[in-house]
Amino acid sequence: MKDKKKVLKYIGIVTYIIIYAAIIIFIGLKHEHWADEAQAWLIARDNNFIDILKIIRYEGTPPLWHFILRIFILFGFKYTHLIFLTTAITISGVILLFRNKNIPWVLKLLFPFTYFIFFQYTIVARSYVLILPILMAIANIYPNKREHLIKYGVLLFLLMNVSSHCFFLAGGLWLDFLIEILLEKRRNKIKIDKKEVYFLLLLVAAFIEVIMFVIPAPDCAFRPSTQLETANILGEALISNSGNAMIYYFSSFIYICLICYVLKNKQNIFKILTLIIPNLVWITCISGAAPQHFGILFIILIFFLTITDSIKEHKSAQIILTICCCIQIFYTIQCCINDFNYKYSVGEDVKEYLETVEYDKKKIAGVDFYCVQVNAYCDKNIFDNYSKSYASWKKSDFVNHMAKTIYSSEEQYDIYVIPDWKVKMKSEKDAKQDREFEEYYNSLPEEAKFIYKSSKSKLMDKLEKSGEYTCKHFEGNMYYKDKIFETTGLYVYVKK
Repeated sequence: MKDKKKVLKYIGIVTYIIIYAAIIIFIGLKHEHWADEAQAWLIARDNNFIDILKIIRYEGTPPLWHFILRIFILFGFKYTHLIFLTTAITISGVILLFRNKNIPWVLKLLFPFTYFIFFQYTIVARSYVLILPILMAIANIYPNKREHLIKYGVLLFLLMNVSSHCFFLAGGLWLDFLIEILLEKRRNKIKIDKKEVYFLLLLVAAFIEVIMFVIPAPDCAFRPSTQLETANILGEALISNSGNAMIYYFSSFIYICLICYVLKNKQNIFKILTLIIPNLVWITCISGAAPQHFGILFIILIFFLTITDSIKEHKSAQIILTICCCIQIFYTIQCCINDFNYKYSVGEDVKEYLETVEYDKKKIAGVDFYCVQVNAYCDKNIFDNYSKSYASWKKSDFVNHMAKTIYSSEEQYDIYVIPDWKVKMKSEKDAKQDREFEEYYNSLPEEAKFIYKSSKSKLMDKLEKSGEYTCKHFEGNMYYKDKIFETTGLYVYVKK
C-alpha cells in the first residue's frame, strides 16, 4: 500500500509539472519581451564572458543571468526561445519546492502560480527567475547545512550573483551562519571547526568579488533613488494592488503578522535582522522600488517561514498564506489574459514593419533605451546612432547620443524610432496620472530629465512640421497585476 501511494504521489507531481510547464509555454510564446529583457539578451549575445564583466557595472546587477544567457545563446537558441529557459529554471524550483517537508501541500500547489513567480519572473523572463530554485535548494539543506558546507557555499555564491537584493540575502544567511557558530561556541565552549572558518572566509572573498561588479561605475548615467514607501511595498508583495492607503496598511499588517509567528521563538530574531530588514531597507530606501522587486520580499517571506518551521507549526500562518496565494493567482490570471490579448511589447512588430520599408538601405535613429526591444529581434544593431546593439549607460555616451539624435540639424535620418513615454494606470483618473508622472519626472536625474522633456517636444514636433515623414504608432503596454503599468509603444517616422 505504501508503494502504491508513493507511485500515485509521483504520478500526481509529474502531471502537475507537465500541466504547469504547458501553461507557461502557451502564454510565454505569445508574450512579447520588453526592453529590459532585450538589454540583458543583447549584452550576452554580443559580448564574451570577459566583456560582460566589464559592462556589468553599468547595469547595476551581478553577471550570473548574463552568463546563463550567453551559454544559452552559444547552444544556438534565439531570443524567441527565452521562455523555454525560464520555464526550465522555474520547474527546477518547483521540484525542489515539492521536496521540502516543511511546506504544506496546499501551498506547494498554489505558490508556483502566484503572480511574481509565474508572470513577473518566468513569463516576462527576468533574472529573478533564479531566486526560487536557489532559495528552495538552500531551504532543503538548511537544517543540515553544516554537514554540506560545499553545497551550501556554492548556493550562497549563486544567490549573491542573481541581483543586488539577493546579494544582501546571501549576506544575511552568511551572518546567520556566523551567529549560529558563535552561539554554539559560547554555550558549549568548543572550538570552531577549521572547515567552517574556511567556509566563512571564502564567502567573504566572494562577496568582495561581487561588490566589485555591482557598485556602479563613476561615470554611470543613473543612480538608485530613494522611495520611502515601505507600506506600499510590503502591501504589493502580498495582496494589495490599490491606491487606497488603508488597503496598503492592512496588507503590510498581514506581512508583519506572518513575521511575528517567527518571533514566538526568540532565537529567530537574528534571522529577521539578517534576512528581512536589509532587503526591506535596500528596496525601499536605496535601489528604487520597481514592481519586479516587490515579489522578492514575498519569496523571502516564504523562505523565511520555511527555514524556521513557522508554516508547519502554525495553522493560522498556513491559512493566511493560502489566502495571499489565491489573491495573487487572481492577479496572475488577469495579467495573463491582458498579455495574451494585447501587446506587451512591440519590438517584433516594429522590426517586421521596418522590413517593409527596406530599413537595411536607410539610416535609422533609435531614440533612448526603449528601442533595444527592436534590436533583440535583429541579427545585429540596426540603429546608426547606437554604438552597440544595446544601450550604453556611460554618462557621456548616453547624453551625447540623445543630444545628437534630437538636436542635430546637420545629420538627418531616414527613419526615427521614438518611444511613447506616457505613463498610464487603467484604474486612475487622468489628473492623478499627470501628477504621478510629474512627481516621477521630478525624481529623475538631470540626464534623464533631458530626455523626457526634450525628445517629444523637440524631435517629434520637428519631424511632423517638416512634412517629410509619415508616422506609424505601435501601441504596447506593460501589464502589472490587473493594471496597465506603463506604455511600451513606439512611434516610427519614415521619410517619404
